[in-house]
Amino acid sequence: ILSHNDQFAGPIGRQLLDYTFFQALTQRVDAASDGAEKDKLIALRKDVQDIRDKIDAAGRAYMQEKAQLIQTIATSKDPMQTARENADMIDDAFLQVIQMNAQAAQQRGDENTLKALSTVNEIATQIMSERQPPEVQIINALVQAEYPAETQKILEEIKDFADDRII
Repeated sequence: ILSHNDQFAGPIGRQLLDYTFFQALTQRVDAASDGAEKDKLIALRKDVQDIRDKIDAAGRAYMQEKAQLIQTIATSKDPMQTARENADMIDDAFLQVIQMNAQAAQQRGDENTLKALSTVNEIATQIMSERQPPEVQIINALVQAEYPAETQKILEEIKDFADDRII
């Protein structure tokens, strides 16, 4: 299971600390005529680089944690129970790591890993679905149900407590 993702955006604004930003800051350092101002800008550049590196390291650790959980769920004797015990870690980033790993497994032709990741993805999707408000769960059930028999059954089940939010 891969543990990093170059596409992971991280905190809002992180993408602004790119080559162009540092190039512009370096140009300001080079253009500074006052020695004190130049030193201040150099210190600022170093501080921003350090902060960027810490953000990147935290993002990698976060994604590594997601990758480890995927591995734990995939190899668990009871994957659903393991996922439920770690439900607070199952989020969009978790799904992103699954997707990234599935793409890598597909490129390698690793059908076993691809199958395991598909199972973990289904479990994660179910866990996330269970956390949704009841009205969203009902809408999702209706969308996934066979029309008209299953949808009619769902509508019959909810008719007594359906309110404006569901309608």
